[in-house]
Amino acid sequence: MISVVEQVLTKLKIDFKSRKNGLELQFRCINPHHNDRHASASINTKTGKWKCFSCLKGGNLRTLVKIVGGDDAEWEKLVTPLDSVKMKIGAIYKDSAEQILSYENAADFAKTFEILNTDFVPATTNIDSLRYLLKKRKLTNEIIRKFNLKYCTTGQYAERIIIPYTDNGEVVGFNSRYIGDNQKTLRYLYFLNNEKFESFIFNYENIKNYDYCILAEGPFDLMYLVQNGYKNVISTLNTNISRHQMMKILKFKKIIFCFDNDEVSEAGQKAVLKHAESIFNYAPNMPIFKVELPVGKDPNECLPIELQMAFGALKRIKMESTPAPALTFECRHINGGRGML
Repeated sequence: MISVVEQVLTKLKIDFKSRKNGLELQFRCINPHHNDRHASASINTKTGKWKCFSCLKGGNLRTLVKIVGGDDAEWEKLVTPLDSVKMKIGAIYKDSAEQILSYENAADFAKTFEILNTDFVPATTNIDSLRYLLKKRKLTNEIIRKFNLKYCTTGQYAERIIIPYTDNGEVVGFNSRYIGDNQKTLRYLYFLNNEKFESFIFNYENIKNYDYCILAEGPFDLMYLVQNGYKNVISTLNTNISRHQMMKILKFKKIIFCFDNDEVSEAGQKAVLKHAESIFNYAPNMPIFKVELPVGKDPNECLPIELQMAFGALKRIKMESTPAPALTFECRHINGGRGML
């Protein structure tokens, strides 16, 4: 099948030869200031990104079209909106360590999401997604519907659970979890509207009051906690808390962290201390607690009784006033576990 890039180069009358089993095309540099005789440029057929290894000029397929065709070049006649989306998503696999596809412009985001959304179906209607969500994630059909989980059967997000991120009913992005058999495929791919996502907190729109909040790491942990009766569960979905997110979090009277209790890396608990320190910088007297889960488990892996016991023995995080400020823990037993929340 001829790639979009090959079609465009052919229409622009640029001679090329295929390399790396068609993944790249080699051609003479189109930089008007570079008299290239040796086909020094290369373009990736999945992402549309190109570079000349002689003059070092490069860019994406759109910039190539503009250089060759000038301001009169009609991009829309060469590349369809769907093809454009495919190339941008393809760039994730090649260039992004965080696997995040983001848009700075809300209109571009909405237009692209509309195209992608045609491939998504309710997760409750697909046997593969249900098998993963019901057995692996221990979620109920009710929770799956509550968080409007989708499944992609074809296209760029095929074999992925789609977790929509909504703010007052408006989709500001989504996370996708690969559940197929290809071990080399990235587990998570994100699609975000950067214009709205800087201040976004997952499930914030469903808080009941500002007495407390429970901060979870990921969306599946959050859903499982909600399923088990815990309220005001939110997630920043990131290892950092932005200033806009911080302003929302500081509205609560008490903050409870429920992060993974990683046995080896201790990444979850290190993230708790990092977040707590950030919060103390804004509110030194904020009551901050952490839930200590069984070693090696995240919330989604715990039995309901294990969660109840962990929430019944919260540990308070306190900032010591020493020449080198440090965070310490003070154990606070609270009867009833889930009952307090």
